[in-house]
Amino acid sequence: MTWTSVRVQTDIHDPATGEPLYVDAKVRPCWYWFAMKVKLFLSIVWREWEPGYRIGWGTAWAVAGIVHDDGLTRRRG
Repeated sequence: MTWTSVRVQTDIHDPATGEPLYVDAKVRPCWYWFAMKVKLFLSIVWREWEPGYRIGWGTAWAVAGIVHDDGLTRRRG
């Protein structure tokens, strides 16, 4: 698998024309997306939101879920 970028159609439409919008998306192996999720989790879990109060492990993992383990891994076709 090569690391590349592809132009992908989104489900968001241009209000002026009604045409779908496109984004340039990174195509990476599955392990890459999981590593990004773990990295985000580690940066969140150690934060204090008030003095003496830290974000819980479960909450930090749920927030890190914004990075999908199965991100864009191959071109659909």
